[in-house]
Amino acid sequence: MYIGATLLFFLMVITRFAPSPTGRFHVGVARTALFSYLWAKKNSGKFILRIDDTDKERSKKEYEDEIKEGLKFLGIEWDFEFRQSERIKIYQKIAFQLIKDGYAYKCYCTPEELERYREEALRKKISPKYPGICRNKKQEDNEGKPFAIRFRVPEEEFEVEFEDIVLGKIKVKTTDIEDFALLRSDGTPTYNLASCVDDADFKITHIIRGADHISNTPKQILLFKVLGHIPQFAHIPLVLPDEGKGKISKRAEKEISEIYISELKKDGFLKEAIVNHLARLGWSYGDKEIFSIDELIKLFDIKDINRSPARYNFDKLYWLNSEWMRILDDTELVQRLKDFMDIKDENKVLSIIPQVKVRVKTLKEMAEMIQPIFEITKYDDEGKEKFLRNEKAKKILEEVIQELENIKIESENAKAEFDKMMKSIAEKYGEKVVFVAQVMRMAIYGKLVSPPLFDVIKVIGKEKAIERINSAIKLIECQ
Repeated sequence: MYIGATLLFFLMVITRFAPSPTGRFHVGVARTALFSYLWAKKNSGKFILRIDDTDKERSKKEYEDEIKEGLKFLGIEWDFEFRQSERIKIYQKIAFQLIKDGYAYKCYCTPEELERYREEALRKKISPKYPGICRNKKQEDNEGKPFAIRFRVPEEEFEVEFEDIVLGKIKVKTTDIEDFALLRSDGTPTYNLASCVDDADFKITHIIRGADHISNTPKQILLFKVLGHIPQFAHIPLVLPDEGKGKISKRAEKEISEIYISELKKDGFLKEAIVNHLARLGWSYGDKEIFSIDELIKLFDIKDINRSPARYNFDKLYWLNSEWMRILDDTELVQRLKDFMDIKDENKVLSIIPQVKVRVKTLKEMAEMIQPIFEITKYDDEGKEKFLRNEKAKKILEEVIQELENIKIESENAKAEFDKMMKSIAEKYGEKVVFVAQVMRMAIYGKLVSPPLFDVIKVIGKEKAIERINSAIKLIECQ
């Protein structure tokens, strides 16, 4: 056993999420984190965050921060975290111990030699792999030369076999596995060494990761056997880009690695909807579509993950987000809106939420619809051209002011009186009610689409509504 860590958990499910801070936190890796988290919590286990930061040149703190902030935003809380850069000496110690025990050897081949071996294999149309040049070399003959450390794959031919929880039984012959590197000549560990040592040390029971890692698994199983700990594997199919058309086509053009959790948050998607959508990418539970995080923990099973690649679907994400906006309590929506607009009167915003949330799909859209209720910063150009230009519009607005003065907005029959007023004015000027409504909407709200006009007036008050109508009349007069 080669155990370097002191944090050991026994007889429980332990999963890990191991992002490399060399890029932004996108939906593909977020789904992997979610599945690992759900499986641990379903089984009352532990979820570990491991930062794979051994690549000093490409690893950046801002990427690590974004990963952690994204996980927290989604509600994925880890029980323990560590960085691989803090464990370099442990990896080095184990690599040299493996040499002593006959499981590894020093490789003195230069990069140029390795490239030559690779090119020769390609010329012969065989799979390029390290030919084992240094496998049986006497170490003393190369004393003082820089060296890497390679794992000694058993010479006898047999099949490395494992039962992948998602993909089923997988077999690979040892003759197809090269003597893979464990430690580079500069002393830094390779992914396979560092990952296996960590998974063995922290007794990871289930490695849930993307199917792109499956080629590493036979090598890792050989190393795990030596380390005395073999976890279970679940390789989840990759997520394919959206094929959406029309409204979301620009979004759909993005690769999965370009859809960042932080950008979805910035665009006003709720964490509940994002998590719900991520969980449904390759996993399902009957015909059920809406899941809270607690329901996911209860119902999730990695055995139910589909073997086929999932396809990201922005239409579904928008739908889920609009559904979750209806599910969440209005007071909670007001709090979350604070990231998108300055709220001076929470009660007034709260009063209009029911009318707004059924008309929008994101928090950003909600803020954009609520903002003009409290302040018109600019009149919509198209609306101004159509409805705030002629004498008829001016007369309609003057008539509205007179009629509004007689309506007690807070009375029980105020809405009926308001509707009657709209119809009466429309008939008087030979227009449809919708035309009168648009003239009023532009005057009171500044845009062509708004919450119900009566509700807007009720929120801002009759005096403020009349003040805005007078401003619109002056605008017409100045044109």
